[in-house]
Amino acid sequence: MASSSSSTSSSFFVIEPIHRCETSHYSLNVCSLCGKRVAEDCDVFMYRGDRPFCSEECRCHQILRDKQASAKNRKALKDQLTSEEQQRHRLDVPVAT
Repeated sequence: MASSSSSTSSSFFVIEPIHRCETSHYSLNVCSLCGKRVAEDCDVFMYRGDRPFCSEECRCHQILRDKQASAKNRKALKDQLTSEEQQRHRLDVPVAT
């Protein structure tokens, strides 16, 4: 006799809360880049632990996007630090009276 406590889940993977926290905000049966549904009989390509992708191509596109965003953030931080350093230098210059 089948147990009446078993339940049917529409998710490809069973997602359980970890340490009574919320579950991951990524649905593991939908590609994180294109939103395409990942078929149950197909490979799931993972990135950064919990981000599923429907293909190696989608995963590679996301990796490139992340690298570009990281480089952009580093450049912005460097520009900000340079600007702050220049401003400090201008304040340190003695003024002739």
